[in-house]
Amino acid sequence: MVTIKEISEYSKFSVKNLFKRKLRSWLTIIGIFIGIAAIVALISLGQGLQDAITSQFQMLGTDKIIILPGGPFGIAGTGSSPESTKITRQEVEAIKDVRGVELVSYSGIKMARIEFDNRQRYAYVWGVALDRSSVILEEIGNLVAESGRELRPGDKYKAQLGYLYGHSTDLFPKKIRPGDTIKIEGVEFQVAGVSKKIGNNQDDSMIIIPIDTF
Repeated sequence: MVTIKEISEYSKFSVKNLFKRKLRSWLTIIGIFIGIAAIVALISLGQGLQDAITSQFQMLGTDKIIILPGGPFGIAGTGSSPESTKITRQEVEAIKDVRGVELVSYSGIKMARIEFDNRQRYAYVWGVALDRSSVILEEIGNLVAESGRELRPGDKYKAQLGYLYGHSTDLFPKKIRPGDTIKIEGVEFQVAGVSKKIGNNQDDSMIIIPIDTF
């Protein structure tokens, strides 16, 4: 059985050795700290990466399916005519009747000429449905307005612009604000709002308009 006196002697002996071999002791301590810090950093990095991936899937929604029109060579836009790469309203109605489908929304997208302040450029224009099914597109596309408002039922020549239009002069020399007027393929639209930042240039330079106007 180890007595208190023996424990005290062992402790004094250990402390004396630490002071006798200061360099080795400090290197050992530093090595332990670096090892612990590296393990904690790797665990934190792995957890952060997992959380980021999980949040992206949650944003898309695990209960949603995206249907794209097909062409002769696969996905629409690969050499097929516009008429052969459309999903019609009749097909949308047919999808609504599929068992297990709770809600269906639809949209269209194309490249269009955008004019503002006597300058023009080309950007993707996204036509979205503004009925109650628009909640699906809002969840998938993150269509939340940072300034102004989102599009709503009854809007016809209103547009919601991507984040870059209101925060950067790379697209146009002048930043665009809610209430400004732009032209899409020569047709005037009033800017209803500017979207929150998504994080990639294509989405952040997208322009959203009502599907019927589209």
